Amino acid sequence: MHRKIARALATAVLAGAVPTLAACSSSAAAGGHPQSHGQSSARSHGHEHGAAALPASEPLPPTAPNVANPVDATTFRQAPCTALSPEQLHEFGVAAIGRQTTRGQYLDCLWRDHDGPSRMFLMVTFYQGGGLQDIYGHQDNYGYLHALPAIEGFPAVDAVPEDWRHHGFCGTAVGLADDMFVDVQVALAGGANPAPDHDDPCGRSQKVATAVVRNIKGGGTVS
Repeated sequence: MHRKIARALATAVLAGAVPTLAACSSSAAAGGHPQSHGQSSARSHGHEHGAAALPASEPLPPTAPNVANPVDATTFRQAPCTALSPEQLHEFGVAAIGRQTTRGQYLDCLWRDHDGPSRMFLMVTFYQGGGLQDIYGHQDNYGYLHALPAIEGFPAVDAVPEDWRHHGFCGTAVGLADDMFVDVQVALAGGANPAPDHDDPCGRSQKVATAVVRNIKGGGTVS
């Protein structure tokens, strides 16, 4: 499943939704998915264009934390564009309409608001299988990993296949059950008119992930 996450990132970002990221991986631009994502990648991307140094990726424990109070998010997994309420989208300044896409057995919702008020490309996907262990057990496939304090009582981690934080990209995964997590990926506009928090994309992905979990807790069923 960890490789599916990498492919989802490459497909969504390099399809033209976020042109500033498209140049970051020539192999992905050619139709492939990002190659191995070791610490050298994280370090090299952390100092591009004279930007301030960002916290380095850090190893995670080999085993993901258990989800103490799992929530049944099946309805959201089947309709990921409902992961954020209209009110929440308004709060984030997202004017674009969410578009559901099918990728194998997974459904994504894409909000292409890169030129809109939010200055953000947003993708939300629910993964069912091994839960956060699909990330913790395959750490070599990620260029940036950072364990987070619990989000609304659920274990969470920033995890992206390539460390593109200085390009405005980050992703936050939240374990909803031991066999399911929701993945929130954001890419913030750069260039001459960047998003105000372009240099802190993980802060944005964490805020969106928090909103998603709050929505799920209101509409999901605690197991």
